Amino acid sequence: MRPRREISISREHMAELAEHAERTYALESCALLLGAKGAVKDVFFADNVDPRPEQFFSIAPDQLLGAYRAAEGRGLEVIGIFHSHPASGAAPSDTDMRFMRTNPVVWVIYSGQTKEFRAHVTPEGDGGGTETVTVVVEGAAGAGAGAGAGAGAGAEKHKDVR
Repeated sequence: MRPRREISISREHMAELAEHAERTYALESCALLLGAKGAVKDVFFADNVDPRPEQFFSIAPDQLLGAYRAAEGRGLEVIGIFHSHPASGAAPSDTDMRFMRTNPVVWVIYSGQTKEFRAHVTPEGDGGGTETVTVVVEGAAGAGAGAGAGAGAGAEKHKDVR
C-alpha cells in the first residue's frame, strides 16, 4: 500500500487533537484518524498505555480494535495515526520511524514545544527516513493570506500546520 502524500482535516479536528495533547501534557497523547480518500472524518482518541508514556505511546489492543470497528461501521478506514511529542519538535523519532514502516499511513505529530502539527509518511522501499505530507486544513476562513497554491475556498494547504 502506497501511503498518501496529502491528508485533509477540519480545523475542529485539529483543535480537538491539540486540546487532547495539551490536556495530557508531559505524556504523549495518541489517537487514530478515521476517514476515506485522505480526508479525516472522525478522530478516535485512545489512552496511552505505554509503560514510559512521557517518551513513547502504545494503544491497547481493545482500543485499537474498537477504532477499526468504528471505522468499518461507518464505511471508513484508519487513514492516520496521531500522537504528540510533549517536549520536542513534530519530527518523527527513531521509534516512530520504525513503527511507521509497519503502519504505512500518515502519521500526524503535534509538538507540545512549538504547538505545531506535522504529517509524515515513510517513502516506499527501504531507504529509511520520512517524507513530509501536505496537510489541507478544511474549514479555513476563505482562501486569503496564507492559503497555499491550489487550495480552494475554505481550505488551506500547509506542510507545517499551526
